[in-house]
Amino acid sequence: MKSYAAAKKRLLLIDYDGTLVEFAKFPELACPSANLIETLSKITEDPNTFLFILSGRDRFTLEKWFGSISTGFVAENGSWVKINKNWTMVDRTDDEWKKVILPILKKHIARLPGSFAEEKEFSIVWHFRNSENSLSVTRMKELQDELSQKLGVYDLEVSSEIKSIEIRKKGTSKAKAVKKILETMSHDFVACWGDDTSDERVFDILPHNAVTFKVGIEKTAAKFNLLNSTDVKLSIEKIIEHQLQEAMSATNDYFSN
Repeated sequence: MKSYAAAKKRLLLIDYDGTLVEFAKFPELACPSANLIETLSKITEDPNTFLFILSGRDRFTLEKWFGSISTGFVAENGSWVKINKNWTMVDRTDDEWKKVILPILKKHIARLPGSFAEEKEFSIVWHFRNSENSLSVTRMKELQDELSQKLGVYDLEVSSEIKSIEIRKKGTSKAKAVKKILETMSHDFVACWGDDTSDERVFDILPHNAVTFKVGIEKTAAKFNLLNSTDVKLSIEKIIEHQLQEAMSATNDYFSN
């Protein structure tokens, strides 16, 4: 908080699923509450604080959920970034490979009850959060083995996340999108919250003095661990408390002069 208070331009990078909100049975059920929207909105009221939500969600969903507040985004784990109200594709890519990969996924979905595919613009996620754990491990290995025959042909990669694997163009990552943000936005303070493999890559490329939080107790490149999304919200509320104190101080200075 001392570093935050001393900074002139602050950059806050916050992952969504598993960080701001707990995982839901299905992705579409993990929509932000009115309370969360209000909390994030308070952060964006400070003209010297820039908020970015990092997510595997598609950009249309993020706009639908958070369009009422002034925030930037990283969508589809790095395929798209929104800076200063403008969406740009981080790397030029295509989706022709989906015609080959989707039938493979459908076959494996049929072999693992509770699993399902989430198709986005430039990626596909195979979720098994609702499936039996030991069988999920077996089926995931089988799917990865079959996909390995196609990855090189279509320049794809498979990323293992929490209870899911994502198939996307090779080189796409939150870290690459965040680099673009760091190069574009002026800042002298950076804080980042995240919970999975894609967020670990972001922690690795941030400035050495960045304040980083890992949700969960696993080994991490982040400097601090938080237990769950409730702790994340408490840490964000500390920032809001400071902003209110700053505003009150500025008001008092104005009237005293």
